[in-house]
Amino acid sequence: MAQAPKAMAVADAHAQQPSRMTAHAAVSAKADPPDESSRNSGDVSAVSPETWAAIREQKRLLESKEMELKEREARLREMEQEIENRLKELIAVQDKIKQAQQEIQAFREEREQARNAQVQALAKIYGNMKPKEAGQLLESLEEPLAVKVISLMSPDQVAKILASMETKKAAKISRALTGR
Repeated sequence: MAQAPKAMAVADAHAQQPSRMTAHAAVSAKADPPDESSRNSGDVSAVSPETWAAIREQKRLLESKEMELKEREARLREMEQEIENRLKELIAVQDKIKQAQQEIQAFREEREQARNAQVQALAKIYGNMKPKEAGQLLESLEEPLAVKVISLMSPDQVAKILASMETKKAAKISRALTGR
């Protein structure tokens, strides 16, 4: 009989602190409460009805928390899937942007090649003209274009054309040719 009060004290301690219930006590909570004969026999494992009620309540709280955690895990999985889908969409958009940039670059290079071909054609035409006529035409062109055309000509042609041009315009083109 001396052990029964000790078991009751342990049970009362568990009832007062249900949040500190051990895993062993939680597993024991799944079992049905012992029958009256085992409680009366002075068994050390005798537990009061209040303790069993506390254990059942703790079990219910644990099951509730478990369900809540499962719901949160499900929501997290959904969010992870949504993030993965959005990431795939962003990667696809990024690939499209890279492709568009490559197409733009190719277009710019094509356009630049076409311009260079036109400037080379002009240089050839002006190179075949009389220097005075070529000089007059080059004077009427915008300076950057005139510099490009003249830079593609032979030094002899450039010298004759610059000599036939207005002095100030010839000086500007000369400075531009030297990069100053």
